[in-house]
Amino acid sequence: MTISKDRIVAAAEKYIRREQYDKAIQEYERLVVADPEDVKSRLTIGYLHARKGNRGEATRIYLEVAGHYENAGSPQKTAAVLKQVLCLRPRYLDVHLKLADLYKGMNQPSESRTHLEGAYKLATEEQRTTEGLRILEAMVELDPGNVALSIRLGEAYAHVNRVEEAVDALTQATDLLRMAEWVDDFMRVAERLLFLQPDNPELSRELASLYLRRGDPKSALQKLQRCYEADDTDTETLSLLADTFLAFGQQDKAITILKVLAAFHEERNEIEYRDEVHRRILYIDPALRDEILPRDHTPLDSIAGEVVALTPPVPLTAAVTQILEIELVL
Repeated sequence: MTISKDRIVAAAEKYIRREQYDKAIQEYERLVVADPEDVKSRLTIGYLHARKGNRGEATRIYLEVAGHYENAGSPQKTAAVLKQVLCLRPRYLDVHLKLADLYKGMNQPSESRTHLEGAYKLATEEQRTTEGLRILEAMVELDPGNVALSIRLGEAYAHVNRVEEAVDALTQATDLLRMAEWVDDFMRVAERLLFLQPDNPELSRELASLYLRRGDPKSALQKLQRCYEADDTDTETLSLLADTFLAFGQQDKAITILKVLAAFHEERNEIEYRDEVHRRILYIDPALRDEILPRDHTPLDSIAGEVVALTPPVPLTAAVTQILEIELVL
């Protein structure tokens, strides 16, 4: 038997005006039975269930319709229906995630980010830690240049003792901050990173250098102590240690360290670097000229291959170690 769609719709609209929603639903269900692909009628049924306060049934129908649109390759229509679901159930975390994925696929990152933020807020409030981490990962993937997101992800990893992932996220943050030359923020995040990864001499030396520029040799020394303990032959560490003690006003200790540094360059046949260290020593104390230069006092710049070697490094290295031990006690 053929049904008249126009007559059924007219009857349903009459029931709607009278707020007889159950009867209106029955009319639209007749249309769906006759044509299961009548998505518009199914949406109307969902809307009517919502009008009568049956949010659960309305949600079920909307999700079915959204699935239909998604299977048909219509992401925009899918998103529109899912937004109706959120009007009914704003705390539906999975729908936020689905919308985020849809908008990402439609190249609408700001919309995707909005729903990821909503999902993360819900996951945090509901203490769904694992899902929260996955959401943060998706947010960083969506916006890899966002420093704040990388820091949030790193701290979230650290909170659940996933140290390796925390280090990776915070390293990404420090790289971004370094490129942006946001020194204050870089130093704060770098300190947090060193707490999680203390055996990172490159970052420790970088922080020490920044502390020296800010007139804070005490903090610089704390960073360099660990570097020296890990490798007492690293020339960059020794150079920074010398600068640190100069900042303290302890020239004799700085010179001792520079002598060690020059001796290491001598051993490695790095004559140019050795000569540069000699210049630093003479700048601090010109009276050491006879100890460093040959007896004819030839200008340093003209004797690149003739500078007298300093005392062998072993006893001087021990002296540096003693200096650092004393400073730490003080």
